[in-house]
Amino acid sequence: DNLASLRCAGIAGQIKTINTDYTMESCYTTEKASVSLVTKNTKANYIGGIIGLCNDGMKDCVNRAAVNVTISEKNTTTEITYIAGIAGRHVRTMDNCDNYGHIVADMAKSTNKLYSAPIVGHCFAATTVVSNCTNSGNLTITNAGHTAKIGKIVGYGPAGYTVTGTTSTGIVTVNGKVLE
Repeated sequence: DNLASLRCAGIAGQIKTINTDYTMESCYTTEKASVSLVTKNTKANYIGGIIGLCNDGMKDCVNRAAVNVTISEKNTTTEITYIAGIAGRHVRTMDNCDNYGHIVADMAKSTNKLYSAPIVGHCFAATTVVSNCTNSGNLTITNAGHTAKIGKIVGYGPAGYTVTGTTSTGIVTVNGKVLE
């Protein structure tokens, strides 16, 4: 299967380098911006209000843009879709980042696993740290079948990742039910 991966976001689709410093600092989207995506089920989907896939640190970033995703066509891929208000998938340190944007995803035709949350869809490494971040945007996932890992701050991560001083007041709804 030669499907490509998709990286879509309000600021950057992907930052590939791995540094010890913050690569994304003091960036923001406005409420007039939006990340809207209608796509077939690609190999992997990295979708975020600020960044789709971030291998470096993030600091003082703010997302106010809406994130709207619809998977419009099934494929045979068994990869993962990552959707979040700040970063779809994050590897290193995220500090003092805020999400105000609402996220709506219709996964009716997706065969991918789904990792989604208002701040980070997937903390990739056990050493990933998410600190002092806030969320007030709502996350609404419809037709979340298959394996879905959905959270109020982080969707999924390996044992050992750290979340400190981070809060979420947004409502997370999955298939019509509020996530407590």
